[in-house]
Amino acid sequence: MLRLLLRTLVYSLKILSVSVARRPFRVGTKVYYPGDVITDPGSIPFFATKRREGKIVELTEHNLQDVAQYIEYRQGVKDAKVKLTKALKGTTSPKKVDEDKYSDPAYVKKVTTLAKKKGVSMEGKTIQEVVEELKAADKG
Repeated sequence: MLRLLLRTLVYSLKILSVSVARRPFRVGTKVYYPGDVITDPGSIPFFATKRREGKIVELTEHNLQDVAQYIEYRQGVKDAKVKLTKALKGTTSPKKVDEDKYSDPAYVKKVTTLAKKKGVSMEGKTIQEVVEELKAADKG
């Protein structure tokens, strides 16, 4: 039971964190400057080494103020706190992904064809409401 709790805690911490360049470094032809958000750590060779060297830091809600202050004062980046806050909120807001999904034309077409097959009326309803009706029809 304790292991499951610890795994859940570690998993939730990983979701709420972002890798950020603390000092400038170069990987191949790409240069990462202080405050740059690293979206794909797998593309950086020796990622763990760069993290140990202090070139990359894991940004969480707890150390947001410290990292932003360091980047602003020591590296001269303006508005680092705003930029890092946006990056951190981008990883924690699942609603943004759902909204993008409902505005995707391919998804809308798929939902409309399913609604026609199942006989669900779409008049005066949003795509989200139709999806909820389709889910309820599948369960019932």
